[in-house]
Amino acid sequence: FCLSRGLGDVYKRQEYTITNLPYGFKQTNKIENDVSITTEFKDDLGNVIEFTQMITGHSDGYFVDNENGIVFTENVDGYEIEFFEAYDMKQAIWMKDRYALSITCHGNVSFEVIKEIIRDIE
Repeated sequence: FCLSRGLGDVYKRQEYTITNLPYGFKQTNKIENDVSITTEFKDDLGNVIEFTQMITGHSDGYFVDNENGIVFTENVDGYEIEFFEAYDMKQAIWMKDRYALSITCHGNVSFEVIKEIIRDIE
């Protein structure tokens, strides 16, 4: 099933969700368009988790500043995840099916928590 749009073919997309949020986090915002969905979660301490999925045919890619932070790659449940950290921001980026997925965290969220979130995405 495919509809022709101004930006090209837009496929009926699958929406991935985080099935088990870290304790205290609640959804605070969701932004959707034809090619991406970003869901934001916050806790009472001001920590933020943003989960984005983007159809790869429309992705301009992600820019990772490897000069001013820490960058490493790790396999999590069969997916090659690129991790990045700078200041109070941590990010994980990977491909799944035809999507570029990312988790961006601001505040006190560890890479171990991010890996648990990745394992809980369905």
